[in-house]
Amino acid sequence: MAKDDDYGNRIVDDELEALEERITALYANANNQMNAKITDYMEQFQKDDEKMKKQLEYGLIDKDEYIAWRSDTLLQTKQWTALREQLTQDLVSTDVIASQMINNEIPTVYENSFNFATFMGETYAEVAGIDVSPFTIYNRDAVSYLMKEDPDLLPLLDPNIPKDKRWNRQHINNAVAQGILQGESMDKIAERLEDVVGMDWNGAIRNARTCVISAQNKGRYDSIERSQKAGIPLEKVWRANLDSRTRDSHLLLHNTHPNEKGLFGVGILKVPMKYPADPDGAPEDRYNCRCRLSGVLEGIDHSHDDELYEKMMQEEFYDDWLAMKTREFEELQGKYGKAWEKKMATEKKNKLEKEDKKNGKESSKHRTNRPQG
Repeated sequence: MAKDDDYGNRIVDDELEALEERITALYANANNQMNAKITDYMEQFQKDDEKMKKQLEYGLIDKDEYIAWRSDTLLQTKQWTALREQLTQDLVSTDVIASQMINNEIPTVYENSFNFATFMGETYAEVAGIDVSPFTIYNRDAVSYLMKEDPDLLPLLDPNIPKDKRWNRQHINNAVAQGILQGESMDKIAERLEDVVGMDWNGAIRNARTCVISAQNKGRYDSIERSQKAGIPLEKVWRANLDSRTRDSHLLLHNTHPNEKGLFGVGILKVPMKYPADPDGAPEDRYNCRCRLSGVLEGIDHSHDDELYEKMMQEEFYDDWLAMKTREFEELQGKYGKAWEKKMATEKKNKLEKEDKKNGKESSKHRTNRPQG
């Protein structure tokens, strides 16, 4: 087993594979439905088209007249305009659903990655003889709460529907128009339409991979930060996939540590990043990035620590730890959940009132109660 192929990575890889399968099935279904609609639309046209082709063969009309007839019959009608808008909306709706699928998966990826990195941190602390209070883990509810407090916590997609709609309309229209103007059969035109759907599918898969890897690394980043604050001397390390698909700049970052400002890739990346696929990085360094963030104890060479590593990578060992932590978390949540929510709400209110008082403004309580108009 490769040293960077830890169990936490395999969990995320499984999640990503399942997500990609769902996205692929979604676009396959959209493609079938769109093809059925355009086939119905062109059913009568195909019969008339065969007659016009015969006239072309017999020299009764020339090619320009034939192409003009096809264009006028299919592209210059209210029926085509209505169908084009329907096909466009079908594809836009598919893109939105794909984005929702990705967004729904991101908190789970973050949760699993945060928890696995916490497991690694606790285990490293035990090995190093560092006495720290046991960490709590996150579940999806906790991640959702964190996202409300910090909307920028995770790289969620925000589809630009007007732009997406214009893009799809243009490509659908171009695909069908090109097929008609070149005298192609219905099967060929269907292939062109399938290419348009394929472009959206490729974009969705790229977004899925980028967002999942970003959420994974953000989860690890936040967990390592917490371990460091607790006194566990963990170092962040950039791990690249050592194959031909990896960017040269990312290969250069393999096994490197962040600088004093906590950034990787200064002088190498266009925009230095806190972790691989960091949303603040440049698009050319983020999209389709497969690199991972790891945490290692300072001053310890783990490459020879095979027995510990193999134990830590055992699924059963981690699952037992996670089950124990989950029970502890649920007990704390049940005991302190409501009180914690009330405490956080009070602290937030007090903070606002202090800020208002400092700025010489009326309190947030008064502002909230004032009639709006």
